[in-house]
Amino acid sequence: MDKICGLEKHIIELTKNQELVKADTLAIKKTFSKEKNKPKRTQKAEKIESLSASILKWGKKISP
Repeated sequence: MDKICGLEKHIIELTKNQELVKADTLAIKKTFSKEKNKPKRTQKAEKIESLSASILKWGKKISP
């Protein structure tokens, strides 16, 4: 009987943890979807890409 109660407690704990993981996953998805909608992020990415391209061009000019 003790083994069954222990197993039942373990199942309840697993279920609670699973619900927490689902909630965390939803929160993460919401966060990333909000970031995708921000135009600032894409502008920053474009600036970084243009800077890295200009650095590469500059590096090619300097290297023998």
